[in-house]
Amino acid sequence: MKGVLLSLFILFLSGCGMKKFAVEHADFFIYHETSKRLPVSSSQKKEFYGHIKTFLNESKTLAIELLSILDNIQLKEEANLEKNYERLELLYLRIIKDFTKIIVKQTLQLDPKQQIIFLEKIKDDNKKILSKTKDEKIKSVEKKLKNMIGSLQENQTKIISEFSDYFHERDEKRAQRRMILYQNLKEIFAKNSPPDLKKERIQKCFEEFQSQMLTGNRNLELIKKLSQTLTEKQMTHFTHSLEEIKEILLLYHKAQYSD
Repeated sequence: MKGVLLSLFILFLSGCGMKKFAVEHADFFIYHETSKRLPVSSSQKKEFYGHIKTFLNESKTLAIELLSILDNIQLKEEANLEKNYERLELLYLRIIKDFTKIIVKQTLQLDPKQQIIFLEKIKDDNKKILSKTKDEKIKSVEKKLKNMIGSLQENQTKIISEFSDYFHERDEKRAQRRMILYQNLKEIFAKNSPPDLKKERIQKCFEEFQSQMLTGNRNLELIKKLSQTLTEKQMTHFTHSLEEIKEILLLYHKAQYSD
């Protein structure tokens, strides 16, 4: 889901015309990104698309909540930043939880061949996560920050570098959680359990995976340190970035996703 959100975010920030197009066709982009990892056959496609459309229509209230958070963020006020960061995390987890219901439904539909493909995708993604060097992880963080605040100052890249070990440990823990998910799903797929029991076990697998997502999160610490170093130009860039995101959320709130 993280990859899906990131891909959509890049599309949304690609210009006014592309924003509108991406929002109106968000169901297609979510399907495209999700099906790269979770196999969907031609006979399963219509039902899977329907679940995505329902998810998008029912998540619009969360867009309004996100707008409220973005309207209140003050980067240089620590108490405000902590409060709104926590709100953002909780909102993100709610979105993940709702989307996981779609993943569970599709996972239950997988035939033996699709199950193998799905498990292999999890393993391949893990290899990619663990193969990244510390420098590559730092560059990735810098790239995301540049999207929000523009070019970075030397003192800011130094602060980011101080979190190198954290980025490395975070990815290792992420890979470990994914391998536990892999092992649990592999075990479930190997058993011929009744549908209700199978659904319950798969749901539990993903719930356990999600429950550890924010454990030991030091992202807020990094943001707090960087926020105190932002220049006037960077603050202007950040304000502009927020306005673009809010524009996207309003477009999404007006969009209709139907068959």
